[in-house]
Amino acid sequence: MNKHITKKSTLTPEVAAIQVKMFHLQFRMKKIHDDQLLINNKKFETNREKIKGHISSTYSVIDMIITMEHVHELMKDLLKTDELTQYFTKDTYTIVNNAKKTSEKWKSVRNKLGGHIDFNVVVEMCSKHNYTGVFLSNDLETDIPVLNILLIELAINAARKSHDIFGRDLEMKKDLEGEIQVIVNKLNEDWDTVFSCFKPLMELIYEAGKEEKILATSPEQREGIVKGD
Repeated sequence: MNKHITKKSTLTPEVAAIQVKMFHLQFRMKKIHDDQLLINNKKFETNREKIKGHISSTYSVIDMIITMEHVHELMKDLLKTDELTQYFTKDTYTIVNNAKKTSEKWKSVRNKLGGHIDFNVVVEMCSKHNYTGVFLSNDLETDIPVLNILLIELAINAARKSHDIFGRDLEMKKDLEGEIQVIVNKLNEDWDTVFSCFKPLMELIYEAGKEEKILATSPEQREGIVKGD
C-alpha cells in the first residue's frame, strides 16, 4: 500500500525569501537591459567620444557579471528549499541546473571585480601594460574606460583556471572593439539563458504556494505590501 506523503507547507520565510531574491534579480536585470538600450542608442562622432562612451558600457558589463554570480547563489538556495523542490519535475531540475551551470562560469570573474577589486589583478594589469607611478593625463574621462576594459580583460583571463569561458586569453590592446564584442556576445548569450529560467520558475513557485496562502489569509491581506493611495 502506498503511503500518502504530506507536502511541506510553503508558508515559510524561506519561500518568501526565494521570491524576494527572484524579484530583486528580475528588476535588476531589467534595469541593466534598459541602461544598455540607452547606451546603444547614443551616437559618437569621434573615436575619443566613442571610447568615453565605453565608461557606461564597462560598468554595465561589470554589473551583469555581478548579477550572474547572484543568480548562481539563487539557484543554490532554490535547490536547498525543500518546500519548493517537492514540486519540481525533471524539467524543473534541468532548468535550475542549467541556469546554475551557466551563471557559475562568471562567478570566478565576479570574484575579481565584484564586491571588491582584487588588488593582485590590478597590479598584474599595471605590470603587463607598463603602468608605473602616478597617471599623467590630459583626458582622464577617456582613459578611465580603457582602464576598466583592461580590468575586465585581466579578471576574465585570471579566472581561466576555474572557468575557461573563451578558450584563450583576451587581448584588448590588439583589437579593442573586436574583443569587447567577443565578451558582449558571450555574456549576452549566457544572460539570455539565465533570464529565460525566471518565468517558468516564478510560475511554479506561485502555483505551488497560491492555494495555501489564499486559505491562510483574508482578502485585505492579499492587497500587497503598500496600502492605500
